[in-house]
Amino acid sequence: MYFFYIDESGTPESSDNTSRFFVVCSTVFHNSHWPDLYRKMEGLKKQFFPSTFSHHGSEIKGSDLVSKHAVKSYLKRNFAHQILNIHDSFQLPIFVVIIDKNKSRKPCEYSWLYPLCIQYLQISIHSFLEDQGSDHRGILILDEINPKRTLIHSKEYLTYRF
Repeated sequence: MYFFYIDESGTPESSDNTSRFFVVCSTVFHNSHWPDLYRKMEGLKKQFFPSTFSHHGSEIKGSDLVSKHAVKSYLKRNFAHQILNIHDSFQLPIFVVIIDKNKSRKPCEYSWLYPLCIQYLQISIHSFLEDQGSDHRGILILDEINPKRTLIHSKEYLTYRF
């Protein structure tokens, strides 16, 4: 069984000028990797953020590590490198959809852009699962601030099984 963790960066609305790009990304790991992966990630958060670390409740945002123009500090840059090292050690694939909102022919809105990105990701996820042979099951985990909105989209756009 594979777990696909999906998260977004930026905002999908054209009216929000804080980010030009809207990015939806997924990483995948096999359920057999979960205990070691979890232990390493939690240890890393505890090492780099001891004063704010709490088990299960410490989500680290990209904006905590990087500003629009630079990495915020050597410590945070080192943390990001360590995350990439862990990612590489488990050989975790990454699937990404990047939307340049300035190039859209119509105003970008969450109602259509987020589901479109998820559908694009599904193409790569489906191909990945087909390549896995007999172990070709997967679960999508959508990290969304608004669970009601995610439920609506999952019913509308995620109705088939891989």
